Amino acid sequence: MAVRTVADCGGKVTGTTATEMGADLTFATALVRMSHVVQYVFADVSREYGVTPQQAQLLCMLTGGRSA
Repeated sequence: MAVRTVADCGGKVTGTTATEMGADLTFATALVRMSHVVQYVFADVSREYGVTPQQAQLLCMLTGGRSA
């Protein structure tokens, strides 16, 4: 589904069905929940090693690991 703005539609949002909106909301909800899980993991690991979550994320990036 293409992203539409109100300006693109002349001030009116058209062509978006309730099903498309529901799918977008479900996907958005899943992304938010995944983000919380990743943040929780960084917080948990950082507590274990005595660093902040930001330091854990930076260390992950510097050592070549994947980070959020």
